Amino acid sequence: MPNLGIEYADYGIVLGNEFTINTFKYANQPIYRVPLSNPTVYPWPEQKDFEAVRKNFLWFASHGFVHKGLDLVLEAFAQMPDFHLTVCGPISKEPEFEKAFRQELYETPNIHTYGWIDVISPEFMEVTNNCIGTVFVSAAEGGAGSVITCMHTGLIPIVNYEASVDVHEDYGVLLKNSLIAEIQAAVRRISNLPVEDLKSMSQKAWEYVRANHTKENFAKVYRNTIEQIIENHSQKKQTSSKQLVSSDASGGLRLR
Repeated sequence: MPNLGIEYADYGIVLGNEFTINTFKYANQPIYRVPLSNPTVYPWPEQKDFEAVRKNFLWFASHGFVHKGLDLVLEAFAQMPDFHLTVCGPISKEPEFEKAFRQELYETPNIHTYGWIDVISPEFMEVTNNCIGTVFVSAAEGGAGSVITCMHTGLIPIVNYEASVDVHEDYGVLLKNSLIAEIQAAVRRISNLPVEDLKSMSQKAWEYVRANHTKENFAKVYRNTIEQIIENHSQKKQTSSKQLVSSDASGGLRLR
């Protein structure tokens, strides 16, 4: 259902980036951005064999599979038998989707459907250590926490603008139109990079989220944001009071 909260709020706070902010601009209210907090951080995968995993990718997210682009990613990899895709998500929660994409999910040799996975489990670390990147093409996100989690494990992100995650060419790929052919081209481009480039992109992705998307940084930025809102609101009230006094002194209230 549509959420009209921003229309009644004095201020808005978002967890995503420019994409998410722009979806609320119509309300003409002040909007502040705070970084998405990731509940778990992971050590840098020192033992990862980048040469061995260069053709392995992960789709990781919650339900709403069409909204989150799993259908497009499945179709892309079904046409690329030399590349492997692991799917981690609660597939059984959407039986209609599972039925429609049964062949891709369960009968395609290069697509491995894991299902729901706990991000603090050894299994999750095993999955991510056996992949080079994550592919995520959503219709709209308030900041894709699943992508942030994957970047914390050192996965290189291949995402679209609507995922609302900051991705620089130094450590990822930002898709322009989310077409299947574009997804395939990005996967091939990353897979064909030299090992040293893969390591560099992986480490930069890991370092970026370590610096920006942690509980500690969230708490710091959120506190600063609230203090700024309080200060701005106090100044606004003082300005309104002065205008009201000025109106009274001139012989009555006037609509402004």
